[in-house]
Amino acid sequence: MATETSGLRDMKVDDLRKRAREMDVSGASSMKKDELIAAIEKAGGAGGRGTGSAGGQGSGTAARRAGGAGDMKAAIEQATELHREEERLVKELHTREREQLKQAPVSGDVRKKVEELIAQEERAIKDMHAQIRALMKDGA
Repeated sequence: MATETSGLRDMKVDDLRKRAREMDVSGASSMKKDELIAAIEKAGGAGGRGTGSAGGQGSGTAARRAGGAGDMKAAIEQATELHREEERLVKELHTREREQLKQAPVSGDVRKKVEELIAQEERAIKDMHAQIRALMKDGA
């Protein structure tokens, strides 16, 4: 376990986040390095259930998914989690855009149109994600 922990410590935060997402660790995008390491270890990324190498591809969860290539339920769950993360990031970006819009020297009509476009984009992303999940379920 100490070897795995030191291997995780040698990894970059982005790589740790990727590994945590592969292991279905919720909230990985906002975790600090120490939190990521602890979450990966808790999820089984250290020792027996993980890949056994710090730089290995995948995790216990990813390996189980690979073993059941026809397991659409797992693929749908993974896609759903990725969609939630994307929606969170888009929301964060839109919040920043709205803050900048408040400071921008533009007319009320322009401001209103930009707000409408931002809201339209948010709805479109959610709709696309729902369509993707529906197609995946239909294809299962």
